[in-house]
Amino acid sequence: MFQKTISKNIKIAGKGLFSGEKVTMVLKPAPVSTGITFIVNGQKIPANFNNIFDTSRRTIIGTGKIKINTVEHLMAAFYFTGISNIFVEIDKSEPPIMDGSAKYFVEKINNAGLSKQSQPIQVIKINEKISFELPSKDTFVTALPYNGFRVSYTIDYPNCKSIKSEEFSIEIPFGDNRHSEISSARTFCLASELLNLKKNNILKGADEKNGVVYIDDNFKKSDKVELTSFYNFKAKSFNESTIGDIKLRFPNEAVRHKILDLIGDLYLLGRPIQGHIIAHKSGHKENIELTKKIAKDLKLNHDKKKYKFDINDILDILHHRYPFLLIDEIVELIPNESVVAKKNVTYNEPYFQGHFPGKAIMPGVLIIEAMAQSGGFLLLHTVKDPKKQLVIFSRINYAKFKKKVVPGDKVDFRTQMLSFKLNTCKLKSVAYVNDDIVAEAEFMTTITDKDF
Repeated sequence: MFQKTISKNIKIAGKGLFSGEKVTMVLKPAPVSTGITFIVNGQKIPANFNNIFDTSRRTIIGTGKIKINTVEHLMAAFYFTGISNIFVEIDKSEPPIMDGSAKYFVEKINNAGLSKQSQPIQVIKINEKISFELPSKDTFVTALPYNGFRVSYTIDYPNCKSIKSEEFSIEIPFGDNRHSEISSARTFCLASELLNLKKNNILKGADEKNGVVYIDDNFKKSDKVELTSFYNFKAKSFNESTIGDIKLRFPNEAVRHKILDLIGDLYLLGRPIQGHIIAHKSGHKENIELTKKIAKDLKLNHDKKKYKFDINDILDILHHRYPFLLIDEIVELIPNESVVAKKNVTYNEPYFQGHFPGKAIMPGVLIIEAMAQSGGFLLLHTVKDPKKQLVIFSRINYAKFKKKVVPGDKVDFRTQMLSFKLNTCKLKSVAYVNDDIVAEAEFMTTITDKDF
């Protein structure tokens, strides 16, 4: 699975749901590993969990004084189409709402076309249960290990006979064409909620064309008169279940849109998830709390310039010991992506006693072993208890040795994770001495439980 961007610019105009302002948004191709970046008045705001500002009825991201409202539908569209790098230039504080779903965004992206990029995209693998719960509200959202990506969602509106309790479960892989089951589901609210939001001047851009309004049991005749005065509704606009001349796209469109919101919120992690998400009555607050918890538990929130480990840290993670521990320091680690390890080669290495005495050369197989140890540190760093698991070789795809490594050399092992499926990881490592490549290899390793 490789990173993707759009093939050409896409211009979209509409109005903001909360602001009511006319919005012009231009989607532009972005270089590899840029991520999803909003640009407002020349200021860049990366769309990630570090920049979440608020979750009141929508997801808001921001830095400094710049805030972007209601990003979840657009983020979901990027997930559905497999976009990992894109610039989003907008001239107002939120993307246009369009019909209240992700359908229009998805269609525009597919019409423009996608460009496959040179670097792989690393899936965030859920290895154990991660959950956020609010028992007082009977609400939770949980991520479980699963070989794929599935969302199972339950909503409960006991005071709205048009919705009541709905459950839906769907397999929806990253960039897969099965997204239409979810991407076309529109945002919704209850009639009594709409009236309250309108009276408090919160929802300035709402109309009959950008969402579904369900008539709930608390909606009185007097409320109907007041809401009609705001929107100039006609008497026939009110049917038994919804307001306006609206046909539901699915009998359970409400729960499907909740899944759309959840996917958009989770994609603020910047990468797709491998796991099963189970949600019960969750909203943006709970979705974002789970997003942050996944980032924290899987250590996705680290600055690579500060994320270093000395030999004592290495001994806590790896099971190797003298004379077979072959790395001395981790100088850079990006969780689930890459690692840079250092080895200071001295004349006192035990293998120099027998490997060409008088002309000491580090054995090539030990260079490969050092690469594997750096990759093993990268993998074990993500698990909850590395003392209970091992990383072992499963295959060496190729290896090349270009220059000798001798006493006095300082070797950098730059190791990148290429893929990770079913506990088996493909890695590529390049060894450098003074910025010259001395060796490179591609190999596979497997995480297994330690039984001793």
